[in-house]
Amino acid sequence: RCEATGLAVLFPPAAPCTMITCSLADVNAADFAYSRWVAVSKENIYIVRRKRKADWRFDCCDINESRKTIPINNVQDIMINEPAAYAAWCCFVPNVLTSVAIETAGTG
Repeated sequence: RCEATGLAVLFPPAAPCTMITCSLADVNAADFAYSRWVAVSKENIYIVRRKRKADWRFDCCDINESRKTIPINNVQDIMINEPAAYAAWCCFVPNVLTSVAIETAGTG
């Protein structure tokens, strides 16, 4: 879904930019989904967000890679929400994204 369409209505000269942005929305959403990883080892949980293209997909619009390591000893609770059925308004698009929430113990 493209949120930039309202800009073209309020400011018509922005219509070409809005069309380009909306045409790249699906590719950017796929990159957002496939750039996220969660891995578990014996000692740690690794959360990785890989470098990805965004916005107009130029090199200046890249989003940097980030990594987070959580020691297993600090984990108090893990909540995994798996998708069910299909996207909210469309019966042809299956929900495939799983969300993971990790609660850790304070260090103080």
